[in-house]
Amino acid sequence: MPKYATFFTFKCETVASMIDRPSDRIAAANKVANAVGARVEAYYWMTGPNDGFIIVDAPDMSAVVAARLAVAGSEEFAHLETYELFPAGEFNALLGKARLARDAYRQAADEARTVAIR
Repeated sequence: MPKYATFFTFKCETVASMIDRPSDRIAAANKVANAVGARVEAYYWMTGPNDGFIIVDAPDMSAVVAARLAVAGSEEFAHLETYELFPAGEFNALLGKARLARDAYRQAADEARTVAIR
């Protein structure tokens, strides 16, 4: 299954509530992930502009978007940002596809210039 990383930042009110009433955030994340057919691979807290990030294995981006909408609807987060992850071993294949796309674009641009000159 594809992997996705979501970086998150809690609202100040959420942090204040967590300090007063700590809870198992990983268990909550697992419930949301399981509801859309995904699985939590990792959940980390961090320093910097984000409070943490989660990595999930999900069947597709629509499952991730559904989970993200549900989480955003909780109004506990100030910011959510999601990215699809690609294994390093797949990078050369991506470069090959990029080369094909670049060549097609160049060919189309050359053809357009030729037509415009006539």
